[in-house]
Amino acid sequence: MSGPQTAQIYDWCPKGRWLHLVDAENLCGTGAPTAADMLWVRRRYFEVMRPGPYDHTIVASSHHAGLVTGAGWPGARLVLGSGVDGADRALLGAIRTAQEMVQRFAGIVIASGDHIFADLAIDLAEAGGTVVVTCGKGRLSRQLAEHAAAVLPLFDDTVLAA
Repeated sequence: MSGPQTAQIYDWCPKGRWLHLVDAENLCGTGAPTAADMLWVRRRYFEVMRPGPYDHTIVASSHHAGLVTGAGWPGARLVLGSGVDGADRALLGAIRTAQEMVQRFAGIVIASGDHIFADLAIDLAEAGGTVVVTCGKGRLSRQLAEHAAAVLPLFDDTVLAA
């Protein structure tokens, strides 16, 4: 997984340290991912996003998929949540304010297609941040996509939600 980093392969991408907010189950397209699912999605994520060695990654999943997620994303901070939107809420609870994130990171990747992250994308963009959305299997929230500098799907079958 070596090679040029995100800032070197995408001309719109500012150089520097990036924050990757990963909704692991959303990228896999299932609430019960297998170890193989998780490794495959992580490999594809690294091919598309090319995180740098100093980037910071926070990965969220349900407590049911926590072991698989943690093993599939070594080196990332793992946050767990339960119930409806539990992983999403855990991920949102693990971050700072939009202004603080924009000051600390050259850009922020929201790795999910879920609409719950649209307000975060809006806040980050309004604070002057570069927001990139990457999504896995399934639907991508139209409002989330509209507030991103770029949308980079991991797979060809992503559908933009109405």
